[in-house]
Amino acid sequence: MAHSKVYNLIEKLGGIDELSNHLRQCSHCSMTDRPFTLDLIWGAKAIGEACGLTEGAAKYMLVNRELPGRKVGGKWVASREALRLFFMDRERAA
Repeated sequence: MAHSKVYNLIEKLGGIDELSNHLRQCSHCSMTDRPFTLDLIWGAKAIGEACGLTEGAAKYMLVNRELPGRKVGGKWVASREALRLFFMDRERAA
């Protein structure tokens, strides 16, 4: 689904809280019957691309704990959700 469609749906349902409630209660939208998956981004290059950064900038920010992530088996990994929340919190603070 395109981002504009998602934003229109959120607006139509009265905000993100209402969308959350809808998703929890609607049998058509329920995620409970789907397998749980972690939405992880592997590697500093991919993390940088997801954030609009160069690989070097992402690596610098990960090493200095300016971005949420950690090394697993010698490779940087970050959760898309953790990155989304991180940037949302920064926007609110600005």
